[in-house]
Amino acid sequence: MGQCYGAESGNKYYAVAWWSHPVNAQLTNGKTWELRRMAVTNDAPPNTASRFLAIMVKLLRKERPELEKLISYQDTEVHKGTIY
Repeated sequence: MGQCYGAESGNKYYAVAWWSHPVNAQLTNGKTWELRRMAVTNDAPPNTASRFLAIMVKLLRKERPELEKLISYQDTEVHKGTIY
């Protein structure tokens, strides 16, 4: 079970993301979801990632009111985390 989103403008997708149950079994309580994957194109407008995250959180809160926590991780050996 999960939820996918895409950020589109002018018939072009600039970002996609997938939310689902956490990998960590201790967090799999039905009330927590994890941002499993997110990709943003290099030519995306400024602040696309931050705006996309904010919109997804609002949509998830509305569409899945049972969720109490949304989490995301980064691999610091691969990413700097500056997109958020």
